[in-house]
Amino acid sequence: MISADLILHFLAGAPDRRASQKQLLRGLNIRGGERHALKGVLAALVREGRVAERRHMFELRAAPDPSAAAKSGPLRATPEPVRRGEVRGRISLHRDGYGFVTPERPLPSGVDIFIPPPATGGAMQGDTVTVEVAPTKARPPGEERLKAA
Repeated sequence: MISADLILHFLAGAPDRRASQKQLLRGLNIRGGERHALKGVLAALVREGRVAERRHMFELRAAPDPSAAAKSGPLRATPEPVRRGEVRGRISLHRDGYGFVTPERPLPSGVDIFIPPPATGGAMQGDTVTVEVAPTKARPPGEERLKAA
């Protein structure tokens, strides 16, 4: 039987606290008719706001458990605060050189930020980066610049 608690527990242990429907099916060993039940439970979790769906991925929206972070390893320095006109997120690179940054806090438009090839700044796949999103005359809207990797 598929339950919301089972899905939330799986997402809590998943990398970046998110997984695709296919990853959920495989990770929870769901077969046959239970596939439709998974879709229904996921839809209910999205409606309740406990899970967000972005680009075919289901992401856990609950606040992370601070005790789990303390157990996971040594403390890391707190990152610099993000200034106005900047967005912090994780970069996903394409083999042709361009990339998309998925913001830590979703933008009002709900879309990822496009980074053209010359502006990736040597970032690697999955890096947490800060992006300057203010367009200028030389840079039309949608072509943002990577500030730091």
